[in-house]
Amino acid sequence: MARKKLTDEEEIERVKAMYEIENRLREKGYKFIAGVDEAGRGPLAGPVFAAAVFLPVG
Repeated sequence: MARKKLTDEEEIERVKAMYEIENRLREKGYKFIAGVDEAGRGPLAGPVFAAAVFLPVG
């Protein structure tokens, strides 16, 4: 299912919300926070590919 195209303002708010979550986790002492994504239709319709990435703070 394709995601609807966001306006520039909506995209900025979406990214800000993700940073807020990341910052709260860092305040709790988490040092490694990974961004994850997946692509595919699921195990019934074919393969699924997943990835996780650790980026430096900031």
